[in-house]
Amino acid sequence: MDEPINPINAEQDTHRLLITRRAGSEILVLGNEPSWSLPRTEIPSRQRPAEQLTTAIRRRFELETYCLFVPTPPSSVRTGSNANYAVMESVKQNDPAPAGLYWMPAGVLDPCCDVEEAKAVREALGEYLAEISDEQVDQLAAATETLAQLVTLLQHQPIH
Repeated sequence: MDEPINPINAEQDTHRLLITRRAGSEILVLGNEPSWSLPRTEIPSRQRPAEQLTTAIRRRFELETYCLFVPTPPSSVRTGSNANYAVMESVKQNDPAPAGLYWMPAGVLDPCCDVEEAKAVREALGEYLAEISDEQVDQLAAATETLAQLVTLLQHQPIH
């Protein structure tokens, strides 16, 4: 016998995904110029988002990421569409973008997308980059690449 779906558990939150690589210098976008936008995914409401987001991105885009932080939306967005954002980092720094998505310079959304989305991206990238020094940027890029190499190595090792 199927259990009825609890409406509280069935609620989903849509997150706009600011997926970065190369220490925030590139972001993953959807669409074609001039109408770039951020990719989106849905995750269950009222749950810790990091694991839910990485799982949803892996399933939907076949992309390994980790969650850096979930920023507070800018005031203009908070009063509007109830948008949620998540700042993610791609594990593999040099892989091609998933089908239908493109790696672009971080400023690509400024002139050609929704004003609120562009503002949210600028603020989230500013928060991300303000927290790290140039040395940390280099370390992050190296560590991310090393992590990707380790994951690849472990995936090809037989389990004893």
